[in-house]
Amino acid sequence: MNRVETRQHERPIALQVVTLVATFVGGLALGNFLPQWLVPGSETAIIITFLLPPLAMILGLQSWLGLAILAAVVRLIGAAVRRGFPPERRVGSGNAAVVPPGSFVFVPISTAILGFGGIFCGILPASEGFFAVVAGYLMAGASYGTLLWIVAREGYLPLPDDF
Repeated sequence: MNRVETRQHERPIALQVVTLVATFVGGLALGNFLPQWLVPGSETAIIITFLLPPLAMILGLQSWLGLAILAAVVRLIGAAVRRGFPPERRVGSGNAAVVPPGSFVFVPISTAILGFGGIFCGILPASEGFFAVVAGYLMAGASYGTLLWIVAREGYLPLPDDF
């Protein structure tokens, strides 16, 4: 039995592009709002934080592609060992795109990137307290990463090779 779960979805490319732009712009908005809330009046915090969520999204997309390739290689080797080489090719169903595994990578990447941003912003003099700032950034990173994970898992985010 195949332990790697793949999903098939038919999502219009226009919807994928709109979702990609919306999550990117939403990340920019989060990067603008977060320092104003947790480190009010600090231009340094705004500069540090503004591009962190989009950076997390870009690194997450690349990591997701890397994990998808790794999962495909592992499946190929496993199939070759079980059934001999070359393994059977599975034919997809129509226009449905297979969403590869590994989209969960958005959560730890986003949490780590915003968490490190929170550490830097937490030591600034205008912050609301080191632990409050770090906790706020960690929660924002985990929330943004979870949103990206769900959107990717459901087939609304295209893989980087689809561009």
